[in-house]
Amino acid sequence: MEGPKLHNGSHIAIIGGGPAGTFFAHFALKLARQKGLDITITILDGKNFLRQGPPGCNMCAGVISETLLTRLQEQGIRLPEERVQHRIDAYYVQTADAGLRLAHPQGKRGTICTVYRGSGPRFAPETGDVSFDDFLLGCVKDRGVQVIEQVVVEICLPDDTRGPVRLLYGSPGS
Repeated sequence: MEGPKLHNGSHIAIIGGGPAGTFFAHFALKLARQKGLDITITILDGKNFLRQGPPGCNMCAGVISETLLTRLQEQGIRLPEERVQHRIDAYYVQTADAGLRLAHPQGKRGTICTVYRGSGPRFAPETGDVSFDDFLLGCVKDRGVQVIEQVVVEICLPDDTRGPVRLLYGSPGS
């Protein structure tokens, strides 16, 4: 059984504007353009990644390896230094018995970086554009992806698999 095919005028909706959603949007748009297709991609996410504290982040650490930084650059995505929280030289793994420092095999320093997924802790002194997730959303917006800053409240699947999927988003009654 064959899956759906993209064609001119296709619309892709992505729920979630974190790294997974934005990377999918980036690569889907890139592939569509390589194939000469004119498609619309929309990301829906109710979170404002520019807010400090829990409202602006997904409560997880953002550590970006040297490999990921290199791959981002290969895709034309250059992480601005002001979005980097810290540069680190190694990982440290602690077990019940001992600890192990994992450094770069060629001794490179500062090739791993940490980032805020939102705009940092609630009472952090940093303000402004420090969010990695917001940076990625901005990158795909610049390439033509639409972003709707609303929460998806319901996904309505059609009875006929060839029919459109409907997304209800926003506050009730909107």
